[in-house]
Amino acid sequence: MPRTMVARVATLVVAGLAGASSLTATAAQGTDPTPRPPGAWFSAIEPGMCFDDAFDADGAWDYATPPLVVDCAEPHDNEVAAIVPMGTDRFPSGDLQPIATELCAPEYEAFLGRPSAAATIRTARFWPDADDWTAGAQDVVCAVYGDRKLVGTARSAALRAPGERLASLREVDGRRHVWLIDTATGEPERSVTDTDLLILLDLPAWRPDGGAIAYAAERTAGDADIFEVSLETGEERRLVGLPGQQDSPAYAPDGRSLAFISRTASTEYDIHVLDLASGDMTQLTTFPGRDANPEWSPDGEHILFRRQADVSDLWLMRADGSDAVQLTSGAGNHYDPRWSPDGTRILYTTDRGGDYDIWVMNADGSDHRQLTTHPANDEFPAWASDGRTIAFQSDRHGAPMLWLMAADGSDASLLTTSSPTGWPRFAPADGD
Repeated sequence: MPRTMVARVATLVVAGLAGASSLTATAAQGTDPTPRPPGAWFSAIEPGMCFDDAFDADGAWDYATPPLVVDCAEPHDNEVAAIVPMGTDRFPSGDLQPIATELCAPEYEAFLGRPSAAATIRTARFWPDADDWTAGAQDVVCAVYGDRKLVGTARSAALRAPGERLASLREVDGRRHVWLIDTATGEPERSVTDTDLLILLDLPAWRPDGGAIAYAAERTAGDADIFEVSLETGEERRLVGLPGQQDSPAYAPDGRSLAFISRTASTEYDIHVLDLASGDMTQLTTFPGRDANPEWSPDGEHILFRRQADVSDLWLMRADGSDAVQLTSGAGNHYDPRWSPDGTRILYTTDRGGDYDIWVMNADGSDHRQLTTHPANDEFPAWASDGRTIAFQSDRHGAPMLWLMAADGSDASLLTTSSPTGWPRFAPADGD
């Protein structure tokens, strides 16, 4: 079964927006109750540092203890996006919150690749009080935090993919549907699936002409079929209606055939191909384990797929099911195979390093290269039609959302700000 579109870290955190107080200690947290010198908390903070929340016995932010610094690769509550001088000769009078907000706004936009108001990550600003100021702490700390613990940096570039068409699964009110996503803004445009679906299963698949999307869903409990919906009219038709579970639709490049996986109560998933004109079906694999995630090569000559035995590896076979060869091996599981538009490279996800990361290899299984190294989970990659951009699902901000990166793994950028959103698929180049 497909991996779930759910964040794997679920500890709720609370962070504050506050001024400093260097007078109170936190004996309740087991810290040294001796008051620290004014300004000490601020002097220990550095850009890029990650730290956990620390509150005093009254529930206020505790500046009397050193910051609880955490390795950013480990789960943490806050990350310092920037430290900005207040830029005045004397301690400002009145409310400092508007001053801190104004100073941090451009820093957050540079850190997040978008204005903070348009991001899912939350912001917390920390500023000195008069005693801290006199002691030399005259900066505002601009930090970020999430609804859940963060892991790794929350930094995002500003990469976008204007002109591309992107479909994704998005959950609203506990129900998953296929949505079209604006790749210039990251905003959801519209849902294209029917509201009476019980469960929407694996990734959507674009028809090669870009006029329709296929998806697998349960309309009755325990019985999943494959449907196609017209993007112009919204008209839906059932493509595969066999007994049992059907999943993972994938159109052949010429649009004449559809690969999918099927299982019954007595069999595991195997790969089948449907002739869309005649309705004839051909079973391609009979592996006693699980074969899943079929993906046609751009020339239509081969099908890439995932084979699950003790571990999950990626395989390649001819379009008629013959000459299957294994492309991945070794430690970890390998998922989510995706051909590059020119057919020379293959994206995939692996957990060989503990968390999920995205790798790329040559089409013959050689030259495996890691594209993401973030300690969060990066998975479900998809090539843009021009091969220069990759969309993927990540929980870098604590919950599953869509991100973009360049084909070499650089410029990782948050795309969507509504969560959970994941499992992206770009429309083919000739589907405009």
